[in-house]
Amino acid sequence: MDDRRGIEGGSADQSARAQIANRFVGTGLRRFTCAHAGCWAHLRRKFYELHITGVSHVATSTVERMSALWAVEAEIRGQDPELRRAARQARSMPIIAALWSGWDA
Repeated sequence: MDDRRGIEGGSADQSARAQIANRFVGTGLRRFTCAHAGCWAHLRRKFYELHITGVSHVATSTVERMSALWAVEAEIRGQDPELRRAARQARSMPIIAALWSGWDA
């Protein structure tokens, strides 16, 4: 079973993970993993704060590249989930890969 939830962090993070894990108690499943799914908007905010101060060219580049992600989301908003997933795989993944390679440079 794939169970993903967006959570803000802090104590709510622990509580949400516990709630998800508790759904599997008594089901016979021996292993359960819970991965944290971060929020791009929260990540962007940190880069934007650096960008507006003008102290980081990496932050400015990141904010500019992230705008392409928001454009993809704007185009697929309201579409069925499978179409959104396919568009994210085809169009957003290359943008994200470029972000990671820029941060690793």
